[in-house]
Amino acid sequence: MWADDQHWLPSVFAGDDVIGDFVFRDEATILEQRVEVLPPGRLQRDEERTRRLRIDHLVFGVPGTLEEACAAFEQKTGVAPLIGGVHRGLGTHNALVALGGPDDGSAGASCGYLEILALDPKQQPTPERLWMAMEGVVRRGEPRMVTWATDRAEPPGLEAAVAAAAARGFETGAVQAFARDTADGRPLAWKLAYRHYDEASLPADGLVPFLIEWDAACRSYAPAAGAPRGCELLSLQAAAGAAHEEAAAGLAAVGIDPADLLVPGALPDARGRLVATLRTPKGIVELS
Repeated sequence: MWADDQHWLPSVFAGDDVIGDFVFRDEATILEQRVEVLPPGRLQRDEERTRRLRIDHLVFGVPGTLEEACAAFEQKTGVAPLIGGVHRGLGTHNALVALGGPDDGSAGASCGYLEILALDPKQQPTPERLWMAMEGVVRRGEPRMVTWATDRAEPPGLEAAVAAAAARGFETGAVQAFARDTADGRPLAWKLAYRHYDEASLPADGLVPFLIEWDAACRSYAPAAGAPRGCELLSLQAAAGAAHEEAAAGLAAVGIDPADLLVPGALPDARGRLVATLRTPKGIVELS
């Protein structure tokens, strides 16, 4: 038996879930350790609930430069983001990290990717338009999990999901086509149904996702397929606060069970907040 067994095996035998990381000098000497004990079945429930969200990607807005944000993310997680591309006319550019894949035993694309979003200096100070509530991120000077996207490429598809949401009284925003080039020059094309521009228009503080569908021709090299691996999304949860009813109605309208995202019991006057829990080479990391 290795020296770490005594720190986690008793909890496993007791029926609990365990997440841990150990750094060894040799099989008998532990240099660093971290063990988190979770209630029985918690990991499986979180994984099933998170898969049902059909996450395409998470949008993490940062107030500084993209290069600074990538360096900070790598220091925190041990994974270096890949510079993605420029959103022309929208004032931003991004970097990407996959949220699961064969290397860590998860399903990969169904966990999507993390988009680190920053202002593109070449489009400042007066971009044609600024999206994803980045004006609030910059004003506060703090990074924030702004919102997320749910994949609607599977039948019946994006347009049908938009129509179904409208029938339930929720306006997703009109379907629009977008495109950008990858860092190696390949064209990416996708469609969005969204109204996630400034903070005032974010549905339920950004807790209700926008809808996305990637063009079939580029799905094999879409961001989730080509982004650096090493981080696994364990869960995405949201504290809705005062926006709880709005968030629950919006999620249901786009085909998501609110219980799969919303955490009950949040303070009624609190601002809506998304929390992504990642397993990384440097341990468990939360982004919110």
